[in-house]
Amino acid sequence: MSNARPLSPFELRLASELLDRSSDEFANHGCNDYELPDTDEAWQLLVDYEEWNSGEKDDVPGYRNGKTIDCADFIVMYALAMRLKECAEAAS
Repeated sequence: MSNARPLSPFELRLASELLDRSSDEFANHGCNDYELPDTDEAWQLLVDYEEWNSGEKDDVPGYRNGKTIDCADFIVMYALAMRLKECAEAAS
């Protein structure tokens, strides 16, 4: 039996803050290549990032090649940070 429980709003905010900070550090690395699986769910994460970043949905920062989505690691981290922040706010 698992003792897993949903993350609390505090835990969601904390994870969001740490991912946001970490994405800044990762952005300074020499190589930021990252591959997401080429799924609609992964693509939507990048579309959401672009909307948060620029207010647009037209210039998604990734390339779909049929198997994977080529993008940058810090963008994925920041996009997850924003999603966690939204979840924390919704749970409060």
